[in-house]
Amino acid sequence: MKNTLKGIEVHCDDCGKTFRIEKLETDWVNDSVRRTYFECPHCKKKYTSFYEDAKVRENIKDIQKLQKKMNGIVAQNREIMESLKQKYEA
Repeated sequence: MKNTLKGIEVHCDDCGKTFRIEKLETDWVNDSVRRTYFECPHCKKKYTSFYEDAKVRENIKDIQKLQKKMNGIVAQNREIMESLKQKYEA
């Protein structure tokens, strides 16, 4: 999730300058909630991207597992479809 914002060009509401997001920072709001943000390199204003707690982190791990499984199924389907194409177009 964090990598989806890197490289995006944004306009700072405080200083009015435009910049690209180079990295995202995180800090703990409390014992269970983490804040992810980026900072204007010119005036140092912090922009919150998202907050996450244990449940959100668990859900992210589940999503990553499902994406990995889906990628395997998609690759398998490509092989099957290619095999079928060769069989019926030969």
